[in-house]
Amino acid sequence: MFMPDEEKTSSDEAVRRRRAHVLRIAAQLLLIEIAYYIFVSLTGLAVPCLIRTFTGFQCPGCGITRMCICLSKLDLAGAFAANPFILCLLPAAVPYILFRIRIYIQRGPEELSIPEMIILSAVSVGAVIFGVWRNL
Repeated sequence: MFMPDEEKTSSDEAVRRRRAHVLRIAAQLLLIEIAYYIFVSLTGLAVPCLIRTFTGFQCPGCGITRMCICLSKLDLAGAFAANPFILCLLPAAVPYILFRIRIYIQRGPEELSIPEMIILSAVSVGAVIFGVWRNL
């Protein structure tokens, strides 16, 4: 049976492991993003959307690379033209993602709450509606 100090130490160790895990993934993603940004900036080539390649229709995510490049140049009009749905979603999505990362580090994996599921479902429906609208 754990004594209170041992339980705290075990919990602290778990928090440290989760924090290190998150930082490792964040560092890897950042390096990949920087390399991709440099590659696209130098060559003009980007990963093509498979949906657009095979169907000719733009998916709700088409234009994210152009949007990010425009944002890196502080070109909000260009970013909005590239993908208005994702750009408008960013001010809410970034803090939410950071909040969920904080919860994961502090408590470990947790299931989403009912309100979170409803909001994510609404965002998914919005993405589908945007995807249809942008192809009309």
